[in-house]
Amino acid sequence: MLISIFKGKKDRLDASKRLILKAQKGEILIIVSSMMVFEILEGLEEIGLEFSDDYDIRQWEGFDLVSVDFNVARLGAKIKRSCSLKREQKVDAILLATAVYAKAQVFYTWDEKLIRALEKCSFSQLYDVEVKIPPKKRELF
Repeated sequence: MLISIFKGKKDRLDASKRLILKAQKGEILIIVSSMMVFEILEGLEEIGLEFSDDYDIRQWEGFDLVSVDFNVARLGAKIKRSCSLKREQKVDAILLATAVYAKAQVFYTWDEKLIRALEKCSFSQLYDVEVKIPPKKRELF
């Protein structure tokens, strides 16, 4: 969701922005893994921006930031293994572990392959975190 906003993916922008606005109004809480901040900082060049130590991190102040510690890393490795996630999905495993560790109710992703893999291993039932694509306007609540 945040990557879609960051990269300006037009087909995903509105749904992603609606969730951000709900969070800013205090209607929902968005939990962000420090790994997500890394992914965005790493991708600055993709959208024509240059990384610097002066990057304005204040834009993350409205979110609950969860650091990747040993417990989150260990759970991420377990999720990756038990759900047969591919090597390139290791960051997804950490993000999922962050959601579990923070007791999130929903994990939003645009990655349909990831959603299918998680359905196969019964992730939602095992960890009590629903995984789904960000809702369209009428589906928000």
